[in-house]
Amino acid sequence: MFKHRLANARLLIALALLAVFFQSTLKMIGFNKSYHFAKWLANTFGASSEQAKKDNQQTTRTIVRYSRLSRRVSDCQFAYGKCLANCLSLYFLLTRKNISPQLVFGQKVSDTNQLMAHAWLEFDGVVINDNCDVIKTYQRFKEF
Repeated sequence: MFKHRLANARLLIALALLAVFFQSTLKMIGFNKSYHFAKWLANTFGASSEQAKKDNQQTTRTIVRYSRLSRRVSDCQFAYGKCLANCLSLYFLLTRKNISPQLVFGQKVSDTNQLMAHAWLEFDGVVINDNCDVIKTYQRFKEF
């Protein structure tokens, strides 16, 4: 039990630090380079091919665990409005485990006629790091 809590605490800290890191890289070098940098890091420091051979149940457990902790980070005050940085953080950690989520962008017009954008991750067509209603609220316009 203690090992599981310690592992979750480490993962929570990693997600928080990665969110801050990716928020900084997004401001400094932009989305395209930040996205490719996250992919490169994950492939360079990712799991070996032997570790990649997982069953679907293990993959689902990993996604659920990581996305729950990611939501806790995104609920923090310092991470508010940082959906893209949070997505890149979770994307990086899942890709390291040889799980390939899809980064999706959406847009909507608010009640005050302002254009709003949002980012989330999907795996096999299921939203993994946000409310499932995000698909109904935002019109999808870009996938990576």
